[in-house]
Amino acid sequence: MKEQLKNRTKEYAAFCRPLIRCSSLVGVNYRAACRAKSTADFVYKLKIVEEEANELVSIIVASIKTVKNRQSNKSSI
Repeated sequence: MKEQLKNRTKEYAAFCRPLIRCSSLVGVNYRAACRAKSTADFVYKLKIVEEEANELVSIIVASIKTVKNRQSNKSSI
């Protein structure tokens, strides 16, 4: 039981790291876009925000698939 909890907390930390990184970068880059020197700079920085937001969506979708696969594997046992 103790080893299972240790493994699950490691898995959780591994899941959270990219999520935290992407969500932080969305905010940081949006603030940078708000301080843009030109329209072109604003658009460029917003494209970076879009990229990071798409990464967040990818992480969340992958997590949903993982949970669904685990549930279906448990129900088939």
